[in-house]
Amino acid sequence: MNVELADGEELPVAMHTLNQGAVWACLVGGGANPDLEDRVLEEAQEEWPHNPEMHDKIRKALAPEAKCLWFLCRKFFFSLNVAEKDGECYQHAWSYIFYHHRMYMGRLFMLGTANHTAFTRARMPRALEVYSNSNGFTHIARTPKGLWGWGIAVMASWGSSRLRSPRPASPSPPAPRSPSSRPACPPGRSTGW
Repeated sequence: MNVELADGEELPVAMHTLNQGAVWACLVGGGANPDLEDRVLEEAQEEWPHNPEMHDKIRKALAPEAKCLWFLCRKFFFSLNVAEKDGECYQHAWSYIFYHHRMYMGRLFMLGTANHTAFTRARMPRALEVYSNSNGFTHIARTPKGLWGWGIAVMASWGSSRLRSPRPASPSPPAPRSPSSRPACPPGRSTGW
């Protein structure tokens, strides 16, 4: 959907001129259902077939009427298709609780039947990677501003080796080890390191 502009031509200030990540986030935040094929409900029904209360909550949160927003213009539908291809999603069901999140271009939206009735944007900086514990209810996101955690027993999971990511973590640069690499500082003062 990239259209070349002529010299001196500027884009009008309008929603359809935003990049596809911003368009996707605006629509999902506004209530658009990103699950056009109803895969979220189908997988929840397969995992927990005898829990109609949880299935009803998912049906209400991901209403079929909210799918039509993606078809208002080609840019919106294109944004959804790219997010489906390049984005990440994760879901976990247990007893009466269902959790699902989708992330595209660092924008993370969560749906948890325990405390959400629609996709809710995570109030944090853009996520680079999201790790989920094997129990499915503890999540830690790596952001440019540090780690952000949510779910059950987040503090107990900080050192957990059971955290998993949809893709392997990239190695971080090693921290300086030599005392000579740090500036000298009188006792009681900090350099900000």
